[in-house]
Amino acid sequence: MTRDEIYRYICVGSSNSVCVDRRLIPEYPGFVRSIIFRDGNRVSVEFEQYGFDEAGAYFNAEYPSLDAAIDAVEEFLGSPIESWQNYNKTGDYPEEPYDLNASDGHAKLVEAIGNDKAPLPRGSRFSLQGSYLNEP
Repeated sequence: MTRDEIYRYICVGSSNSVCVDRRLIPEYPGFVRSIIFRDGNRVSVEFEQYGFDEAGAYFNAEYPSLDAAIDAVEEFLGSPIESWQNYNKTGDYPEEPYDLNASDGHAKLVEAIGNDKAPLPRGSRFSLQGSYLNEP
């Protein structure tokens, strides 16, 4: 990917966003983490149960600029923008894990959120959308 590609998807794409990372997270079995750039220099980090696209934990933050947001995500992922994939374009989704154990993943994610330890990019303050801690 390039900065220009992210900018174009945010400005003129149908969803005004672009997903640049989508993967299973071993720390939270059965959960997929997605990182999405949105208009207004915003970044969303979403943790959703495998195969579901709602009722997850959704973190959002606004950065002073798109460049600052990209730099923060590069640091967080430990990889340069050139190695990122455009999931809006490919539609790729991780292969189903051998052991979903989503209840264990859910418990670990709730604990991380409750202890303010959810893994998120630095450089801005993320807020949790909704009341994920109160869900069963």
